[in-house]
Amino acid sequence: MNRLNETKSETETNAQGQKPIVFDSSTVSLGLALGGIFAVGLFTYGFACGPFAVIGLAFGLVGLYQRKKRGRKLLSDVSAIGAVVINSFLVFVAIFSLYYGQGDTRDIARRILCGTNLRGLGKAMLIYANDYDDQYPTKDKWCDLLIGYDIDVDEQLFKCPAKKKHRCSYAINPNCEPNGPSDVVLLFETKGGWNQFGGPEILTTENHKGKGCNILFNNGRVEFVKPERLGELKWEVEEGEK
Repeated sequence: MNRLNETKSETETNAQGQKPIVFDSSTVSLGLALGGIFAVGLFTYGFACGPFAVIGLAFGLVGLYQRKKRGRKLLSDVSAIGAVVINSFLVFVAIFSLYYGQGDTRDIARRILCGTNLRGLGKAMLIYANDYDDQYPTKDKWCDLLIGYDIDVDEQLFKCPAKKKHRCSYAINPNCEPNGPSDVVLLFETKGGWNQFGGPEILTTENHKGKGCNILFNNGRVEFVKPERLGELKWEVEEGEK
C-alpha cells in the first residue's frame, strides 16, 4: 500500500511539470575530472590538473550528498562515485608533481624567459643594422652600443634568468652579417661577461644545467638547442652563400 502511495506521489509530481533529476553536481565533477586529465595531456605537467581536481572533488562530494539525501537512484550515481575517485587521484598527482617537479618547472620557465631576452636583443640588433648601413654592432662593443643606442634596450635583456648575477650571459658571433644566411648563429649563451664575442669555443650549456642553450639565428628565430645538436650549428658563412 505504501509503495503504491509513493508511486502515485511521484506520478503527481511529474504531472505538475517537474522533471526527474538527471544532471547534478556529480556530472559537473566528472566533467572537471576529464578536464583535469586533458590539462595533464596538454601541458605535460601533473600540477596543471590541480585546479580542475580540487573544484571537481568538491562538486563530487556535493553530488554524493545529494544522492544520499534524495534516497533514490539517480542516473548520475556512477558519475558521483567515479568523479570523486578520479578527482582524488588527480589531486594526488598535482601535489606529487608540485613537490617533485618544481625544480624542472622553474628551469623550463627560465629557459623560456632566456629565449625571450634573446629575441628582444635580436630585434634591437635588426633596428641597429637598419640605421647603420646593414651592419651589426661591432663585436667588441656590441653590448655598449645597444645600451647606448636610442632603442630603449633594457640591460635586463642581457641576463639569462638562471644567471642573474652576470651582467651579460650572451655573446655575438662576429662572422654573422645582416645579409648573410638566415641559419647562421648571431647570439648565443656563454659564461658571464660583457661585450663577449666568439664561436662554439665559448658557448655554454651550464646556464640550463647542461640540458642545452638558447640560440638566436640571423633571421631572428630563437631555438633551445640540446647538446647533441650543437655540432649542427652554422657559425661561418660559406663561400657563395652571401
